[in-house]
Amino acid sequence: MKVGAIIIKKTKRQQGFSILFECNYCHKRKLTSMWYIKNGEGRYCSRSCKDKYQKTKQKEQATRWAGNKVGYQGIHLWLDQNYNKANKCENIDCKHISNNYNWCLKRKCKHERKRGNYIKLCRSCHCIYDRGNYKLIKIL
Repeated sequence: MKVGAIIIKKTKRQQGFSILFECNYCHKRKLTSMWYIKNGEGRYCSRSCKDKYQKTKQKEQATRWAGNKVGYQGIHLWLDQNYNKANKCENIDCKHISNNYNWCLKRKCKHERKRGNYIKLCRSCHCIYDRGNYKLIKIL
């Protein structure tokens, strides 16, 4: 008997039914007992397949995922997570006064999830850049 991607068949080695199911990630077929299916298990052939599937679906299924409608803090958290925290100044003429580094939004760019819209600057260069002295900042 076939129910969706699950095929039910009786086996000799166990009392009751065993189920031949298809893994949600790699689509391999595996035999398991009815008990696992009743308890909500038996969707993946291994722990590694389950972990890989959850990582691929994590951003799509996140309830608070804002996409490109994210705010200032959300974008800076995204930059830190995907491109590491700012650890150097990209200004060629930097005097290395400050050891504090930040992500700085480039001039005429919008707050979006694009790495090209941001530069890494030390705190002193960031203040100069934000005041409008763009000619003093030469980016790598």
